[in-house]
Amino acid sequence: MQSPLARPNPAAKSLSLRRVCAVAVLLTVGMAGLSALILISPHPVRVIPLGGTNAGAGASGTSIGGTLLGGRSVGSVPADFWSLVAQTASRQGFLTNPDVGQFVNASPFGWFRYGQQNDQCNISSNQMYGDNGQVVSGCGFDLSSFKDWCASRAAGCHTFLDLPGENNNSVEDAVIAKWIVHTVGFQPDYWSIGNEPQLWKHYGKPWGQWATTDHRAPTPLAYAFDVKAAIAAVKKVDPGAKFIGIQADCECSPTWFKAIVQVNGPNLSAIAYHTYPSTYLQTSETLAQYYAPLASTSNITTSYATVRADIAGKCGGCATLPIFVGEFNSGPGWSPSNWGGSYANAVFLAASTIQALEARVAMLSIFNLQTYSTTSYGYSLMNGSSALAPPGVLYTSVLRHLVGGTIETAPIKTTLGNVWALREVNGLKESLFVVNANLGHPLSLSLGTILPLLIPATSYSWGPGQSTPTAASGLSSSSVKVPSQGILLLNLALPVAAPNSTFNVSSIAGAAEVPVQLQPSSAGAPEGQVFAALSPVAVALARGRATPAATP
Repeated sequence: MQSPLARPNPAAKSLSLRRVCAVAVLLTVGMAGLSALILISPHPVRVIPLGGTNAGAGASGTSIGGTLLGGRSVGSVPADFWSLVAQTASRQGFLTNPDVGQFVNASPFGWFRYGQQNDQCNISSNQMYGDNGQVVSGCGFDLSSFKDWCASRAAGCHTFLDLPGENNNSVEDAVIAKWIVHTVGFQPDYWSIGNEPQLWKHYGKPWGQWATTDHRAPTPLAYAFDVKAAIAAVKKVDPGAKFIGIQADCECSPTWFKAIVQVNGPNLSAIAYHTYPSTYLQTSETLAQYYAPLASTSNITTSYATVRADIAGKCGGCATLPIFVGEFNSGPGWSPSNWGGSYANAVFLAASTIQALEARVAMLSIFNLQTYSTTSYGYSLMNGSSALAPPGVLYTSVLRHLVGGTIETAPIKTTLGNVWALREVNGLKESLFVVNANLGHPLSLSLGTILPLLIPATSYSWGPGQSTPTAASGLSSSSVKVPSQGILLLNLALPVAAPNSTFNVSSIAGAAEVPVQLQPSSAGAPEGQVFAALSPVAVALARGRATPAATP
């Protein structure tokens, strides 16, 4: 599969209401401090079924029921997970275009694969070579401006850079690495040697000797030993350097993965592959063909498992060697689908994110940040005029609200196909993230006893026909509705018991005394941390796991 990194233009590459008899505990936080209103009433109160109906086209069709089941923990969200192929429309885009930085800062991305066409670029002299061996332009990226932008971020940057590999010159790699680290003053977290070596055609030739008639590619073993030589050379000028063994063009490269870890295993911090899931393998496809890879062996769950199996037992640390997805988007890969940059692309990326987190993918690098075109998006999250595509909106308006922490699978019992979900639990907060990539039917999802009822919650719901997601706050209910091609993130402030502020509530007909406890929270606390906390008895009642005794 031809990676878009090999070319300069990636574009070529009313709420329904549920009535219940309950105790509603409402908290409001002012700038000066905490105030609480406790409403105790035997009369029905309104509970917003967060993530309810959408007015968009996806709400059409007969709703299909589903039930959220208990899942299993698969560990914490990987520290390196949120990654972006950070190509911009101009070589100094991070520093000169404030919209670029604002977008990234409003997203969950903290890792950046920076640079483009690095195999053809001598960054130390700012010269880009063409296939004919001639200098055709300056390099398409600028490390000094990227470094300055990173320094302006409170969180800084985690970065990995490709050194040239196609010309097979480890001495040259060391010279470039030394210039980057000691002259520019930029230290990447990882280096990799070249991009997609399976597709090279000038292997082993100096840039000035390249010819359009070349058909020289390395064998997997030759590339593995070239990486070994480059690692040794670069470590002499950057002793603490860490290396990604390969940026493979796809998961379909088992001999390459085996060779790289067998030769370089102890010197590698990770390996990476690129995947653009597709089953139709055409750029013009129907919406059904576009979504089909999510539920096929082309999806990221299967590709990651394939690469993990390829390296199993091939080196001493292979069992735990991180596997990065160095480029990811919808297929077919050599060019964007006609659905690239659309709302459907956002649905595809949302579902794939769930699959990647559940599969324990160590890093998911989305291709890519910005296209050169001012009128189209292609694979990119924003265009050359800095307008966000729906996939860009996905990251700033939905995915950044995931609470992180521990990942829990969220199996859903339903006859509806192409539905994906997970939970994340982080201290006193929990996220339920659901994507319904089914074309014909909304999902009516019962939360059963998996999530607590009647606690403060915020939902972010999105369906086709909506330009942006809708955010709503209220008390959690027993069910949610996700439209066809819909995305729902439900964040809950988990109830906890507190030793103070106990109130006896006995005014509800048929209810025993239920202590309602308030967990104070300071003004300006992060989302989801200001809430009414119920005692264990109240939680059991809300979950339906306890039956209140009859009032004498």
